[in-house]
Amino acid sequence: MTSKVSLRGQTVIPAALREKYHIRPNSRVEFLDAGGEIILLPLPANGFKKARGFLKNSGMSLTGLQSFRRQERARESKTKY
Repeated sequence: MTSKVSLRGQTVIPAALREKYHIRPNSRVEFLDAGGEIILLPLPANGFKKARGFLKNSGMSLTGLQSFRRQERARESKTKY
């Protein structure tokens, strides 16, 4: 699917993709620069609300999760896209 960019830098996300990924008016998306590619990620409407309680049955504490994320960030910073 292709889309044209306007003079103001605006473009249209094709309807099929908006439907598939539930992108509605006022939805938020994130752009990632992946070294030669641009990735568009739809963000959840209320990420904090959706994340509530996810650690409860995981067996991982908040401290453990923070430690794991620090390790992931270090690994990601070494990875080139």
